[in-house]
Amino acid sequence: ATCLYDTEGKEEFILLEGDISGIQDFIYQINSPQDGMKDTAKRLRGRSFYLSLMNETFGDYCLNALNLTVVNKLWSGGGHFAILAPSTEENKRNIEEIEDKINAFLFKNYQGDLSFILGSVEFSSDKLKDFSSVLKEMGKVLDRKKKEKFFRQITEEDLIFPLKKHVCPVCGKDYEENSDICSLCEDHKELGEKLPKYKYIYKINSTEPVNSIIKFEDFYSYWDFKPEGKVITRYSINNTDFLEKPDNVHRAGFIFSGNHVPLTEYNAIKTFDELSESSEGANFLGVLRMDVDNLGMLFTLGLGEDRPDEASQSRKSISRIASMSFSLDMFFSGYLNKICEDFENLYVTYSGGDDLFITGAWNEILDVAKRINDEFYCYTGKNPELHASGGIYLCKGKYPIKRAAEHAEDALEDAKKETGKNSLNIFACNVSWYRMNEVYSFAEKLLIYLEDNKITRTFIYNILHLYKKDRTLSIPLMGKFLYSLKRNIKDEAVQQELKDMFGSLWSFAPVWAGISMLKTRK
Repeated sequence: ATCLYDTEGKEEFILLEGDISGIQDFIYQINSPQDGMKDTAKRLRGRSFYLSLMNETFGDYCLNALNLTVVNKLWSGGGHFAILAPSTEENKRNIEEIEDKINAFLFKNYQGDLSFILGSVEFSSDKLKDFSSVLKEMGKVLDRKKKEKFFRQITEEDLIFPLKKHVCPVCGKDYEENSDICSLCEDHKELGEKLPKYKYIYKINSTEPVNSIIKFEDFYSYWDFKPEGKVITRYSINNTDFLEKPDNVHRAGFIFSGNHVPLTEYNAIKTFDELSESSEGANFLGVLRMDVDNLGMLFTLGLGEDRPDEASQSRKSISRIASMSFSLDMFFSGYLNKICEDFENLYVTYSGGDDLFITGAWNEILDVAKRINDEFYCYTGKNPELHASGGIYLCKGKYPIKRAAEHAEDALEDAKKETGKNSLNIFACNVSWYRMNEVYSFAEKLLIYLEDNKITRTFIYNILHLYKKDRTLSIPLMGKFLYSLKRNIKDEAVQQELKDMFGSLWSFAPVWAGISMLKTRK
């Protein structure tokens, strides 16, 4: 309605979609394993939340620059936002200026690590009932603009960065301050440390500098848990009851953030080393990456065709697509915290939009991956076409977290390749979610047999050796398998049970063998 009131042309609307690029590399950027590992967990969480605040700041700046209100923001999360604006000549001119100002800020402060693209698509009111077609056009615009990052900002002189006094051991950037690490990395650590302890965060708009944890001076936007100066908005963190205990704020709202942390008996946040040492059996840190499968296709094609009785309300309307985006973010940013509360050794590093990154004791990482998938399946109404995939990588507590995140991302990509997605990759093996409970139950049964001395670890090693030779359990290999079964297991009932189970679960041998072996390692 606000757009129709101000529109000037035949095409009444402009859809704007802002996207911050380089988020993953920025979050996991640790320059030195030795110097940068201290407070890594806090810093990763701080960076993740910092980017969420940056995304909110850029979205609000766009609204203000176009003289729009918060109702024009369709959705925001996961490093991008969408705004519906009236199609006017003034707005068309302002869009390019907005993008240039944000990119100038990012280039000055992050030297190209982060960039921003602002896509725009004009459309008429007859597209409101098929808004997915507008999103499809926006996808083409964003793909093109991603290949043109900073093309209006960078000159030959800009590519020469003058050397400063110090090099930050955490992020690798040089800086002027006389401190052990740069001020931005220090802010990220402080933000990550305080986030689980506070119920509210405040946004202050001020043309004068404000003493706060997070500062976006170029946009007159400051964020803090205990603000100084004129407060504009108070956000409840992970609590929708944002009107609780009203104070002198001008506006109120809520913001979701994956902020579950594991605590020691002294109420301090556990380190990655402590998480790995808390594992059952072998001391390994588990790294989990998950995201929703086919999300782009879901937004453009997945809502189905309109039926004759739905003429007044299209399945592909703005409201339905925006509701779906909000619902996904509600699960990954909000409800995920409730899931993780049942685990003692999990650290939610990042969760929002449609994906997540969690670290923790390796056995709890496996358990929470299964739990998240089960909960998401119920959350989506048990829709077989709406699902997620995951990848798990195991490492030691001191392993560089950036490398671990990359390996977990590779595992996630492998999970989406071989089995038509909807699966988990662990121990370099893909398991469809619908077989995961069966595989896990078999691993638990092997664990019991190992503890009761009915089978030996040597027997399982022999099975893995056979698996590496032939993943299909062919007839020639079957003889060797039966020989190992007879020679190493005396209980005939156990022999028969394992023989029956091995046949149907042979292709998942690295998973059930890996779980049982790691849990029994001394």
